[in-house]
Amino acid sequence: MPAKPRKSRPDKPAVIVLRLPGHLKNRLIDYCDSLGVPYTNWAVLALLAQMDAELGIPPAPPAVAPLPTAVDELHAYLRGERLTLPCGREGSSCPGTERPERVAGFDFCPECHIRVM
Repeated sequence: MPAKPRKSRPDKPAVIVLRLPGHLKNRLIDYCDSLGVPYTNWAVLALLAQMDAELGIPPAPPAVAPLPTAVDELHAYLRGERLTLPCGREGSSCPGTERPERVAGFDFCPECHIRVM
């Protein structure tokens, strides 16, 4: 009897179990603590970076500007200015516009999806 096809649920978090010795896990946790990143997030990014490297996908360019805070947006709105988004484009400075996307504990530009460091 053939196996049932799996249903695709791209937004549902998945659990991946990695078995490794305790001393390696401790090294990984210490390393991630020194970076200020949860080790589960670091592991996901490391896997994605390796997959992108094998597929030949170039890394994303660095952010041009930090994500604007609510205060930055308010100041720009009152001055009649437009804020520079992390991708380098000028975005809307009106309060209530799209907020940064947060995925796995990291912020991404809502316009171009570039990760903000």
